[in-house]
Amino acid sequence: MAPLLRRPAGRAYLRRSVGHDLEPGTRPWLIALCEAELRWAVHDWRQLNPDADDGYGRAFGEPAPEACRLPHERAATEILNLNGKRAAWQAARDNASPQDAAYIARLEHDLVAIHRQLARAVARYHTLRAIADWRETDVKAAA
Repeated sequence: MAPLLRRPAGRAYLRRSVGHDLEPGTRPWLIALCEAELRWAVHDWRQLNPDADDGYGRAFGEPAPEACRLPHERAATEILNLNGKRAAWQAARDNASPQDAAYIARLEHDLVAIHRQLARAVARYHTLRAIADWRETDVKAAA
């Protein structure tokens, strides 16, 4: 019997999960897409491990669904983390006192770095997702 393997979320599932009111390619669309990927990751893991304690047993020091994420799901996690960091830094900058120019300048510098990291994470996600889609197509063709 072949081992049970995690599978990437199907495109139809992602389309349904993201919603139709978001414009593809925008930040809100990307965030919704990443959140849908991670919901699928937990759902798929639980399907393969129905006897697990609500899916949050420990494996490799992480909750098991997180430890078993596919590469593009890890990239989606990175996007969500960086987006949260970006939002926090922007809020700090927007709420900073105008007299604290050095602090604002440091936040601006950090925001530029965060935007670069976010751009790299988005590119990595799209590349890894394309590979996952290709592999899924290749597996279906072989079956």
